[in-house]
Amino acid sequence: MSEEVKTSEEYMLYLDNIGRLHMGKKIVEKSQGDTILVKNPVIIHISSTNQGGINIQFFPVMFREFQADKNESSSWPYNKTNITPCNPITLDARLIGQYEQIFAPIKNMQPVNDGSRPVQMPMGGQAPAPMGSQPANVIKLFDE
Repeated sequence: MSEEVKTSEEYMLYLDNIGRLHMGKKIVEKSQGDTILVKNPVIIHISSTNQGGINIQFFPVMFREFQADKNESSSWPYNKTNITPCNPITLDARLIGQYEQIFAPIKNMQPVNDGSRPVQMPMGGQAPAPMGSQPANVIKLFDE
């Protein structure tokens, strides 16, 4: 019987080499040597409003719509020389909540033809047709 290895994750803020602010979960056990492994990284875009406030938007590095399994996380090994990590700080709960909402599990998943990986149900609620059964002209990645 194999024992499942638990990994510890910690929220991490860092700048990339062009000055964009990123957030993700650092996988502590797999961040060794010259790389830091970051799970579900997002780019944080901050802009000002006409009323003097700010807007904060999160843009995932890997959009879930590109993945066959919409609930699978993506992990990215960043070279330590290409990022500038923030010293550990306590993040506002609203920032963490917005981040977690992006990667919350999607309900109503159906298995792919071989049953090994789930796919998101289309808007109409029918499972996708097997490949080659119907020609498709348009690939719709995002809900409208």
